[in-house]
Amino acid sequence: MARLVFHLANVPEDEAMQVRQALTEAEVEFFETEAGRWRIGVAAIWVHTDDDVPAARQAIEAVQAELPRAAPLPFWHHVALNPVRVLSMLVLIAAIIAITLIPVWMLIN
Repeated sequence: MARLVFHLANVPEDEAMQVRQALTEAEVEFFETEAGRWRIGVAAIWVHTDDDVPAARQAIEAVQAELPRAAPLPFWHHVALNPVRVLSMLVLIAAIIAITLIPVWMLIN
């Protein structure tokens, strides 16, 4: 049965290419799936059998050990980089909370 070994969501293309190359050099047969147009699917690299998982993980860990570690983005830095996206998400969250609580508020009053 196929096993997921590496998520491709939010992974830079150069890192994904290095992982593909490492798996090919380790002679691990793999295939990829995409998230699709609406991002409902899983963008990932999979191996065909459970026997390939240890070799695949070892190759992936070797690639990741060579990569420089970036510091995680603090929240306010993320807001500064993506103000429209953050604001739209906050508005969406507020709308969902309002839609959820309005019926309760109507029953109370």
